[in-house]
This record gives sequence, structure tokens and C-alpha cells, in this order.
Amino acid sequence: MRLQAIAYRQTPKSETDEFQTEQPEAIVSRLPGATYSAATGRNLNQKWLLIAQALSTEPKLKEYLDQLRTFVLNNTKLDLEKDILNWMDGDYAFFLFPSKGGLLGSIPNLNLGIGIALETNNRAAAETTLKKLDELIKSFSEGEVVVNTHDIQGQNITSWDINGESSQSLLAYNWVDEKTLVISTGFGAIKDLVPQPYIPLPATYNFQTATNSLPRPNYGYFYLNGGSTLSWIYGFAPSFFDDKNFRPWKSIIGSIYSLSATSSTTPDKEQVDFLMVLAPTRRPINPVGKE
Repeated sequence: MRLQAIAYRQTPKSETDEFQTEQPEAIVSRLPGATYSAATGRNLNQKWLLIAQALSTEPKLKEYLDQLRTFVLNNTKLDLEKDILNWMDGDYAFFLFPSKGGLLGSIPNLNLGIGIALETNNRAAAETTLKKLDELIKSFSEGEVVVNTHDIQGQNITSWDINGESSQSLLAYNWVDEKTLVISTGFGAIKDLVPQPYIPLPATYNFQTATNSLPRPNYGYFYLNGGSTLSWIYGFAPSFFDDKNFRPWKSIIGSIYSLSATSSTTPDKEQVDFLMVLAPTRRPINPVGKE
């Protein structure tokens, strides 16, 4: 099922939109094939500046914005715009994926990792921010969290380890190439992401059918893997979904392979696409001699 909305311009524009990317799958190659859900895009820094500019026109909203900046500065000693967002000028991806390790690994049946992949054209600024955060967590934890470096197939992984134990890692990060930073919820979780996922998301049939028909360039994707997400939900709360009142809905919900969406622009139009890929229904095979 596909939904599409198009708005045509009366006067075509000539400038190139910096938020679109020619190869939106490039950053997605840093995500594992079994990713539950992902949201991607380009240039978080510029998007934030536009949002902040819009919020500043309303006195009450500007007050909330200033409170947010003050909160971040007081708690991290970092300037929200200059230190944190300023270097986030490339493609990015936020994603949820299966993992039994890391910060969330101690929660029974959760099987969840949270990841961020960020491209930057200013790695030096990014590394300065990361070092400041490393020092902050050591100071805040009064030495209970140790910032360690671990090796995974030649990759140096920085990990925030409680009492120095990688099995109790709160957060881990690594530069998977010269300009791409991957951050995840602990060392146990990031092991599935570096130096690269065993099966990258763009190589999977599910992601291909969810995105191949969408326009390019675009502003990035929203993607939901129906099968892996449902398996995760059923495993996390099995008693609820085994309830007899819910059982009739399981086959309906289970027929959704994927959900995806994107938006795009050309000189003469703006376009939004939403796609739902459904699993085919197979008729049961009758025993021999019966109809």
C-alpha cells in the first residue's frame, strides 16, 4: 500500500536543498540487518538552528529554549549549539536493534540496543566534545565509571565501564571511518556494529522492498521492520500477546513486512511518500483426496 502527497510550486526554485542526500542508503549501511526501526536524515546542526530561530520568535517558547540551553550547560559544561550540535553536519541515523549486551542487556527479555551513527566534516570538534564527555562521566560518577579502550577486530572502542568492567558498560563509541561516528548503549551492544554489521541493513530484502521505490535524493527515511519488531514485542511481553482477546489480531499485524516513509523535493514540487509492504496470504494445503 502506498500513500503519496505532492505539492507543486507556482514558481520553480533553483537552489539545491542542503538537507537532501543523493545516497540516503550510505549511512544506513552502518545499521544491522535485523534493525527494528530507524530514522535517518542530514545535517542535524542546520535543522536545529532553523528550529531554534523559529522558537525564538515566540517569547514563551524562547524562554523554554533558553532553559534547555542552560540545563545542558549546567549539567555537562558544554554549549548545546557550539559544542554538541555544531559538528553534526553530515548524514545521521537513529536506530533500535536486537542486542543482549550493553546498558539495557541486564533487563530480562528486552533484547534491545540503541544506536546513533553520525557523519561529520569536523572530526576534531567531535573528538573534543567526546573527550569532555569522557571527563564529565568520570567526575560525575566519582571514579566508579572508568573510560576504557577495547579492541574489536583492530577497532579502538571507547567504553564507559562501571568499575572498569566492559560487561557493565553504559555507553560505547567508535570512529568506523574517518568521518563516521557510531555510538551505542554499551560495549556489548556496539560489538554488533563495528567494524561493520555482519549483514548491513541495505543488503536485506525487507529494507530493499521498503525503500527501492522511494524517490532519491530525499531527506532520509523512517523505517520499521514489522517482523523483527513484532518478535521483539512478543518476546518482551509474551503473556499480554497470548491473551485470547488479542490472538485474532496477531495474524493481521503479522502480515506487515515493513513500514517506510520519506520526503523529497525537486525544483517544481514537494513530495511525501508512505509505504506499507504486506506479506502474501497463502491458502492452506488440503490433504490428498479432500477439498
